[in-house]
Amino acid sequence: AEAEAAAAEEDGAGAGGGGGCPLRRHGGKGKREQEAKRNRWPKPPEVPGRDEADQLRQHWEKHLASEEVADAFFPKRVGSQDCGLPGLDLLDQALAEDPVAVREHLDFIFKWLTLRLAERENVKALARLLGFLEALAGMLKAADYRLLDFEAGVLLPWLLAACGNQKDRFRASVRATLAAVCDIYPFSKYTKFLLAALNTKNSRTKAEVLDEVRRVVSRCPLSVLGRDGVRAVAAFLDTREAEVRAAALDCVQVVYEALGRDWPRLSKAMGELSAKATELVQDRIKQMLREGGGGAPTPVVAAAAAAAGTPGRKSSRGSLRAPGSGGGDGGGG
Repeated sequence: AEAEAAAAEEDGAGAGGGGGCPLRRHGGKGKREQEAKRNRWPKPPEVPGRDEADQLRQHWEKHLASEEVADAFFPKRVGSQDCGLPGLDLLDQALAEDPVAVREHLDFIFKWLTLRLAERENVKALARLLGFLEALAGMLKAADYRLLDFEAGVLLPWLLAACGNQKDRFRASVRATLAAVCDIYPFSKYTKFLLAALNTKNSRTKAEVLDEVRRVVSRCPLSVLGRDGVRAVAAFLDTREAEVRAAALDCVQVVYEALGRDWPRLSKAMGELSAKATELVQDRIKQMLREGGGGAPTPVVAAAAAAAGTPGRKSSRGSLRAPGSGGGDGGGG
């Protein structure tokens, strides 16, 4: 980011000064990062409104190529996602013409996108928005960019909320973007957003986020989730929502693998469970072992499976330290 800011100062206005790019290069993101600690951006279920939009325009327009560009990003008519189509046209243009400028404007762009995500859904506009996010994440990954905390703090809560959309193609698009995010933001920080996103009433969102937790745990040390995270996941084993319960069970299975298929360690990690939830996990493990899931099983799954195997293998990924307490997280930062 510092190198890009220096390049921007050399170029003056950069591509936005004399070319067609709607975003001017500048070097002010470091100051905004400091100010972000005092200026909290709304997270779901809060909704950014007119005050946030006016505040964003006030800070962003001096870095835009013209007043006409600012008017396109902030139309008079709002409330439906299709109101943002002219702004998405400009972002597509900027991404194609000057990726450096896009990276310098990333916090502004993320805030603008959340304004659109909070509006009434329009299929065409949402497809464009999510398509832009996929392309943006791909560019950031290719540039080996590292997402800053204040940038992630704006976008990730809204992106994770969007993963519960009713339409399969939109959920798939969000998953593709999240997969790229994992390459530009540390897993140990990303999991905190995942666990926070589980505090939603939308069962589809909970199931999708739990599946994302499963994917993360399968890729990196268990310490990025931590004991509190394992217990937060295990708590969903008692839910009445079948889709959420199944997703939680899939997560627990991956945790069991990460702990070297050691039932006592898994049981301790999950904390106190209901008899029903415990039986659910035991049945899943016995099914996995019957199907030859690989590796040596632990002999203590339950009384019904007491003599069923050999001692579990020791896993190098199986530490349950709190996230950030040491060890690599395998993430993008």
